[in-house]
Amino acid sequence: MKKIVNSIFGLTVFAVMAVPVFATTDISNFSWTMDYRIVDGEKNGQIHTLHDGTIQLDGNIMTVSQDSGWTPTPTSVKIAVWEQDGALSADDLVGTIDVQPSSTLGGSSTFSKNFGWFTADGGSDLNGEYYLYLEKSHDDNWNLSGSGSLKSTY
Repeated sequence: MKKIVNSIFGLTVFAVMAVPVFATTDISNFSWTMDYRIVDGEKNGQIHTLHDGTIQLDGNIMTVSQDSGWTPTPTSVKIAVWEQDGALSADDLVGTIDVQPSSTLGGSSTFSKNFGWFTADGGSDLNGEYYLYLEKSHDDNWNLSGSGSLKSTY
């Protein structure tokens, strides 16, 4: 009898431990071009709807061309992820990352940042609307393009 109880207990423990934990991920892709100092995803209508969860930003920046008066090294780009709260309240900063573009034409720089768990303020549907805001400290006359994804794992 003791063997049967121990066997059932052992099988129960194994079954519970063998059940995998599933995570769901929302993925929203983006692309942009930067010919001046700023790219504002909100003004450009590039809004990403993601479920509350761990926010991850991944992508790359490519050096496309140079205008006359270009500086020897491209200025770093600050990429900010914002959660849009609507007209009556200020948007929430999820986080930022600084990325140094390649100083070689056609060169690429990759970036990745996990901003941790983020809960959107708007509504009870557990979804938030996010946008990217990219900025250089000054116009260095380097023209850039970028692409990547904004993800939420929950």
